[in-house]
Amino acid sequence: MREGAPAAVAVLSEAGSVERATRAFLDRFDVRDGSLASCPHEVELITACQADHLTVLLDGLEADLVAAVDDDGRRSAVLTIPTARDAAVSDPVSPVLEEPLDESPAIVWLKDLDGRYLRVNRRYVDQLETDADCVCGRTDAELTAAGSIEGLRLDEGDTAAGSDLLELEYRIGAFEERPAFVALRFALHDGEGQPTATCSVAAPVAEESLARSECERLMRIDRWGRLDAFAIRQELLDEWGLTLADGSSGPPLDRDDRVAAVLVERDEALATAARLEEELLKEREQWGSLGAESERAARRADELAGAVAAERARSAELEESLVRAEARVGELQDELTAVQAELEEHLRRAEALEAAASASESNGLKWGTGSQRALSAALVSLTEWNSVLNHAVGTLGSEGGWDATIAWCPERRGSMTCGAIWMRDPAGLATFENQTWKQRADASRAEFGRARNRMAATCVLELQSAEDPVLRAAAAEGMGSALLVPISGGGETIAMLELLCRTATAPNAELMVSLEAIALQLGAIAQLLKLTEVPRWRV
Repeated sequence: MREGAPAAVAVLSEAGSVERATRAFLDRFDVRDGSLASCPHEVELITACQADHLTVLLDGLEADLVAAVDDDGRRSAVLTIPTARDAAVSDPVSPVLEEPLDESPAIVWLKDLDGRYLRVNRRYVDQLETDADCVCGRTDAELTAAGSIEGLRLDEGDTAAGSDLLELEYRIGAFEERPAFVALRFALHDGEGQPTATCSVAAPVAEESLARSECERLMRIDRWGRLDAFAIRQELLDEWGLTLADGSSGPPLDRDDRVAAVLVERDEALATAARLEEELLKEREQWGSLGAESERAARRADELAGAVAAERARSAELEESLVRAEARVGELQDELTAVQAELEEHLRRAEALEAAASASESNGLKWGTGSQRALSAALVSLTEWNSVLNHAVGTLGSEGGWDATIAWCPERRGSMTCGAIWMRDPAGLATFENQTWKQRADASRAEFGRARNRMAATCVLELQSAEDPVLRAAAAEGMGSALLVPISGGGETIAMLELLCRTATAPNAELMVSLEAIALQLGAIAQLLKLTEVPRWRV
C-alpha cells in the first residue's frame, strides 16, 4: 500500500487464511493500491473523518465499513463482509479446513476421537505413497507401518501417539527410506467448544519450524470457523494494533459476550503452545540422554563381546588340554598297570629268593610281597605328593630294615632339599636329622648328580670319603652304606630316595630291583596327581 493510503481489509468467517481472504477480496471486489473501486465515496468519507461506520453493497452483498486508527492516529477503512453460518452442520470437521489442508506444505491428517482417519492431505499421500481411500476410515492398528505415519510408534510400543491426549508434541521415528518427523496434535472443536476430532501436523525433523507454523495456522482457521465475522475482525484488529475510531467493538460485538470467550480461547491456545514448546524441549533432552546411554551400551556390548570371545577361546584351549590330559592319563594308567604287573612278578620271584637268601647277603635288609602290598594300599588313598613321600620313606624304613630313609625334592635353583625323613633311632640320630633338614644338596654334582644321570639305583660305600656333606655326616653317625634311588616323572627327576644302613656292604640285586620298581610306581603316582590340576579332571 502507498504511504498515507487507507488500508482495505476483507475478513471472511470461513476464509482459509488471511492471505487467501485478501486475495479473494482483491479479485472479486476490484481492490487495487489500497482503494475500493466499487465504493470509493464511502471509503473517502471514512478516511476523511466524516464517518466512522457505513454500510455498503458489494456485488449484491451487504458489507460493514468502519474506521480504525493505529497508535499514531492514522485512520484506515476496515471492510467486513459477514456470511451466513449453517448451524445444522453435524460434520466433526469444519469445511473451512478442507482447502487449507490440501494447500499445506506440511503433512496433515485428521482423526476422530476413536483414532480413525477422517482426512489426509496431498502431502501425506505423496510422502507415504498411498491412497487416501485406503487410509480414511481405518485406525493405525488396521494399517501397516508403511501405510500409516504413526503405525511405527505402535509397533515400537510407544502408546503416546494413540493415547487420549488431544494436544501433544512428539517425534515419529524413521522407517525404511522415510525420515524422522516432528509432529504436533491439537483438538478440533464444535460451536460449543467441545472437541470433535484431532488434527496432526508433521514435517521432517530438519523442517521443524514448518510443522510449528502450519500447526498455528490451522489452529487459527479452526477457531475462526467457529466465530462470526465480527469476532474475527476484532481479533485481527488487536493483532494489527488497530482500534475502532468510535471506541466501540462494533455490532454485534458490543451486544455479544463471545468476544471474551474468543480472547480466553486465544489465551488458552498461547498457553498450550508454550506448554508444547516446553514438552518438546524436555523430549529433546531425553533423546540426548538416551543417545548417550545408547552409545555407552554399545561400547559395553563391544567389551562384553570381546570378553565372550576371549572366554570361548580359553574354553577351547581348556578342552584341548583336557583331551590331551585324558589321553596322557590313559597312557599313565597303562604304564602303571605294566609297572604293577612287573612288580607283582618281581615280588613272586623275591618271595622265592627270600627264603633262600642268607642274612649276610641281605645285610638285614628286606622287602617282601607283604611290605609292597602294604605300601601300595596306603598310596592309593593319598592325594598330595608330600603325603606320598612321607608314607613311602616311613614304610621303606620300617619294613625294609634301613636305619634312615630320606626323600630329597629338587628346587628351582638346581639344589635339592629334604622333603621327608624317617629315623629308626630318632633320639640317637637327632643331630643328623636336624642337619639333614637344613642341608641343601647339589642336584647335579657328587653322588646325587651321578645317581640322577644314571636314572637307576646307585650304592655308595665308604661314606666318610664321599663328596656330599650329608653322606659324610651320616658316616659320622655310624652309617656304612647308602642307596640313592631317583624318582622320575615326565622325563625329569622329581625326587631322590636316600636309604642309609649301618652295614658297609651293598644290598643284593633283588632288593635293588624292588626299590627301582617302587621308584617307578611313585613316579607314575606323581604324574596322576599332577593331572588333578587340569580343569574337570579328577583322579
